[in-house]
Amino acid sequence: MSLSSVSDRPRRTKIIVVVVVLIAAGMMAWLTLSKPHSRPSASRRMSPSLLIAGGGPLPTSVRSRFVELAGGSSARLVIIPAYEPDAAALVRLKGFWRDFEPSSLTILSANSKSQANRSEFIFPLTSATGVWISGGTQNFLAERYVDSLVERELQRVLKRGGVIGGTSAGASIMTQLMILEGRQEATLSRGLDLLPAAVIDQHFMKRNRLARLRGVLEKHPQLIGFGIDESTALHVQLNSGSLHVVGNSYVMAVVPDSDAHSPRIEILKPGDEANLNTLRDFSIPVATAYEFEEHISE
Repeated sequence: MSLSSVSDRPRRTKIIVVVVVLIAAGMMAWLTLSKPHSRPSASRRMSPSLLIAGGGPLPTSVRSRFVELAGGSSARLVIIPAYEPDAAALVRLKGFWRDFEPSSLTILSANSKSQANRSEFIFPLTSATGVWISGGTQNFLAERYVDSLVERELQRVLKRGGVIGGTSAGASIMTQLMILEGRQEATLSRGLDLLPAAVIDQHFMKRNRLARLRGVLEKHPQLIGFGIDESTALHVQLNSGSLHVVGNSYVMAVVPDSDAHSPRIEILKPGDEANLNTLRDFSIPVATAYEFEEHISE
């Protein structure tokens, strides 16, 4: 081997290394440009919200709003049924949300409060960005989840900017004072205390429950009552107190006055907005007046 070939080897090696580095850099740049831009993390984009639905068929607009609030394609969803689901129900529950293509989807169903207090059971809630509580039976939910680690983790979902939604029984359970059952006169129980200073009644106009809700408020005038009709949801932004109606029907806000006998009643239709913090000021109207003739003509 000649002296010149030996002396040239380090230089050729350096050239090869430089070429390899340049090729690798070019490939990384191509990969970075060709893949979709990643979305901001859900925790940065979200603010704590409740989406409270009145039961009945759930419109796509309500489901879409829930997934959007949970982070869209980055959403980590947990579904809590208000009944004991069999295999068919598990498939149905997953299918109800899978079309929205969340990042993850978990069904969480405790068979007892003891199970709801196990750290391994609540683990999916520790990273959830959205939790949906289904329709079913209020008492089923209360017996298993009130005053449990599940309730604690639901509070933490909200504290880190997530959304908790629910329909029918899953709507009633969201307030500390919960309407359990009853036709004209309500039987009351303890709920999850996710929405302070309020009480929820669902299937509201469909089942003509104004008298029932007013009866509760006469005994508890410190609360604001929200009657939510079927196929409709009330979106509550907890930080600001903003209220938005989504879906196909109406939400009634019933606000007791000082003697609880002449309440303020505001009926909100889809697209209307109000504010939880100003509803007790009777001089401040809601954003849009309710059109009674429109309701009668439907």
